[in-house]
Amino acid sequence: MPIMNKKAWKAAWLILYWAVTIWLLYPLIFKIITPLTSGEYFYRSAIGIILLLLIFGKTLFDLLFSTELSKARNALNMALLVIYTTLMAGGVIFMLVRVLALYLNKNADAYTGGDIQF
Repeated sequence: MPIMNKKAWKAAWLILYWAVTIWLLYPLIFKIITPLTSGEYFYRSAIGIILLLLIFGKTLFDLLFSTELSKARNALNMALLVIYTTLMAGGVIFMLVRVLALYLNKNADAYTGGDIQF
């Protein structure tokens, strides 16, 4: 059986990390969470958002501070990393807006008598 090299292990861990993060955030992404069921998904969503923020921070750090100072990155690599970081920032903002909308829906009856559609 062939043994995976260091890059293959790194890619496998990253794919596993993303799979766990997506599984944790699945209820938030596909609107399964309602104000009535928000308590049972709270910790799962919180851990998913924390993992999303960690991978975003790592990606942003990789973009701004290259580990290989002697080698110049090619333009395509930098462009794809910028696009990936921008998509990650959009995902983080989307998740935080979903949590805020859920919180406001949970407390909307006390203030407005209705709910917020998102």
